[in-house]
Amino acid sequence: MKHYPSFLIFILLLLACESQSHNTPKETVIAYITASNQFDSQEVENLLVLNSDNKIKLETLKKMEKSIPDERKTAFKVRYKDAVYYEKEMTDSTAIIVVTPKDNVNLPIEFDLKKVNTKWLIESIIYH
Repeated sequence: MKHYPSFLIFILLLLACESQSHNTPKETVIAYITASNQFDSQEVENLLVLNSDNKIKLETLKKMEKSIPDERKTAFKVRYKDAVYYEKEMTDSTAIIVVTPKDNVNLPIEFDLKKVNTKWLIESIIYH
């Protein structure tokens, strides 16, 4: 019985971590865009299937973070703020989310996602 408080704290921490996971493809895409716009390469990495194309995107983000002056980085934080998210296709293990920027509807971005264990990850990003 003396371990009961420790066990309770462990369960609460586990639930808190689980609630921060991205349970839908749309939530994963929103988290990816937010992390990218903030140059948070660690969070971006957590949201990607680490194939060769995505590793290149991750390295490019890291290079941009180092090369863009801080005063210009603030402009990235509001990119895609009012974008439209459309669930194009959904299955139990794959999804396609199309993001259309409000200011340029002719440049949609297609995110192909795959469910790995219980987590949705971005497998590819296609800029149209």
